[in-house]
Amino acid sequence: MKSTKSKIFSKWFPVLEQLGIVNKHLLEIMSLFCEDYCVNNPNSEDLPEKINLLLVKLQNVEKSEIKRTLYNPISGEVEYELENGFIITEKNKFKREPTAEELVDLFGVDFIRELDTQKWREYSLNKIL
Repeated sequence: MKSTKSKIFSKWFPVLEQLGIVNKHLLEIMSLFCEDYCVNNPNSEDLPEKINLLLVKLQNVEKSEIKRTLYNPISGEVEYELENGFIITEKNKFKREPTAEELVDLFGVDFIRELDTQKWREYSLNKIL
């Protein structure tokens, strides 16, 4: 499975990076989505339209405001505290993984459930509780 994933990533990463996607986790999921779409819809030519729709959704995602800028003397880095409580630095600003809810909004329930059944089960249970 790992070699299959690496083949998928090497196929789709360059395309998605050209479109401006820099978050590694999002690159991986979008690559898997594109490959899954091609496999499940081999005669379809609307993948570019689907990708454009995803990009529009990503552009419209709620942005987080920076509450304050901090200096960390231990790391020597400037940190940014966001309104949602996350603290990011220049080095890790693209490392945040989208939440399960955000992924469902972007890709739909069926694909996310298929992508990681265990994570989906946990998310569903947490939502109930």
